[in-house]
Amino acid sequence: MNKSTYVLVAAIAALSVLHVASFGFCLQDDTYIGLRYSRNFSSGEGFVYNSGERVEGYTNFLWIVIGTVPFLLEINPIVYIRIIGMLTAILATIASGKLAFVVSGKSRFAFVFGSFIFACIPFAMGEAAMGLETLLFLFFVLYAFSSYIAEIQDSGRRGGYSGLLLALAYLTRPEGLAVVLLPATVDLLRWLRMKNRKWTGRQLLERERERERDGQSLDSLHYHILYLE
Repeated sequence: MNKSTYVLVAAIAALSVLHVASFGFCLQDDTYIGLRYSRNFSSGEGFVYNSGERVEGYTNFLWIVIGTVPFLLEINPIVYIRIIGMLTAILATIASGKLAFVVSGKSRFAFVFGSFIFACIPFAMGEAAMGLETLLFLFFVLYAFSSYIAEIQDSGRRGGYSGLLLALAYLTRPEGLAVVLLPATVDLLRWLRMKNRKWTGRQLLERERERERDGQSLDSLHYHILYLE
């Protein structure tokens, strides 16, 4: 991306922060419940709402862990969670642009436009203003899918980032497990298709030449031999 694109992205990130701030002070009750779990965990009581009562009353494990930071550092947890909300708004906004960028065939306009549209969604920015984990979850999911698509488009790409991001999404929200099923199903179908397909050395060489002409040269044919056979 050129300098002007970076300036536009910075402006859109600032827009998302201003949009979150425009909601004013509106932390939801779930935020306070989460912070209580975070406080008890940071003090050694464990993931409990009341000391000594082993009841799991949260569904956002990673957000609870993130919420322990202000208690460990002895800073204002309300200010902290509002700042984190704004940061997640920025991350999710950029991730939406990244997904649009990959899906559109690396269009800079798609990146900027996708980010701008997301930054203007009241529901999304409102979730960040209320101190909820929704946009952190969306960041992991959107960036995971953009990484996953890039990995499919370039089979010689060293993957793994999409899986890590989806794991973090699952730690953030339990429905992340359902999200994981989509790429897992795609991978299973691709594996079954490749398993039933026989490739000769000549076909592999011809495919490599085609990819070179398309500007998608692989590091080595060994990857294809191992992957396809």
